[in-house]
Amino acid sequence: MALQADGTVWTWGLNHQVQLGDGTQVNWQVPRQVPDLPTITQISARVGHVLALASDGTVWAWGAHSSPDPAAAAAGTRITALDRAGRRRWR
Repeated sequence: MALQADGTVWTWGLNHQVQLGDGTQVNWQVPRQVPDLPTITQISARVGHVLALASDGTVWAWGAHSSPDPAAAAAGTRITALDRAGRRRWR
């Protein structure tokens, strides 16, 4: 995963938990831009999930355990997507 100076996020690799941010489980061999994100200032990637801080202060999460509810995250519950790429956003 890479955060570019222009605030875009690029991902590649395994995608079995939708951690590449495109709403699919298709693996990417070369870097591709994560679509439909606002300008991102920081990212944190772990096995199977990503957190991204946008310049407007919102936090974007996708992949496994992307729920803001710690109990749901601990249980591995997947949440309903709020956008067409399977990402959840909260302030």
